[in-house]
Amino acid sequence: MKKLLILTAAVMLASCGTNMREKITIVEPVDWKVETLSKAVITCTVGNSSCHKLRITEGRFRLHTGLGDVATVLLNEQVTIPRRAVTPLEIPIRIKLNDPLALLASPSGLMVSGEATVRVGPARKKIHVRNEPISEYIDKLAQ
Repeated sequence: MKKLLILTAAVMLASCGTNMREKITIVEPVDWKVETLSKAVITCTVGNSSCHKLRITEGRFRLHTGLGDVATVLLNEQVTIPRRAVTPLEIPIRIKLNDPLALLASPSGLMVSGEATVRVGPARKKIHVRNEPISEYIDKLAQ
């Protein structure tokens, strides 16, 4: 379960778009707290070096392997990352596990598909992710 939550944080933050992705970094490790069987809160310290406040207003991602869906992750409420700050961030999510054994068996082979709505100032952009290896998102955020 912890692997799924770390992957979720990576996907939510890395889906911010190419220019913003370079300015958003996870400063401290990801932690998590399970609230119910299907709800959790991911906590991490995030740095935003851009001059814009960033809001992730919607997010829906599907984690899957070549054999089928492993989980669906939904952003439960809007997440705001302040401009030019390093701040603790809580990402409330809902999780629907379809195949928990596949997650445990091959987390490195996971692919992600989905979309997030990101707002920077008055501009809104829908970011689409299609069948990309989850490891790419983790590598981008670790740089």
